[in-house]
Amino acid sequence: MITWPLHSDQFYNEKLISEVRGIGVEIGVDEWSSDGYGERKKVVGRVEIEKGVRRLMDGGDEAEGIRRRVEELKKKAREAVQEGDINAIPSGVPSSIA
Repeated sequence: MITWPLHSDQFYNEKLISEVRGIGVEIGVDEWSSDGYGERKKVVGRVEIEKGVRRLMDGGDEAEGIRRRVEELKKKAREAVQEGDINAIPSGVPSSIA
């Protein structure tokens, strides 16, 4: 996953994905632009986007590590909601639609 937060809790989510879980790549930069009306926007160019995509797609050690961690989380998620697991159905959800 490539993260590109713009506002609000997206910055926290970015850190969770990239640093805590280790399943993503950050592409944000520290350069800001202004539109003349006092609003500032974070500038992310095609070079940063390309670097992020290459980091995920090149098959290097980083990309392989990310894929391995994603597979581990995928397995855990499937186990958590397997049929017959009472904890898989959120409380208040009728079993006919769960």
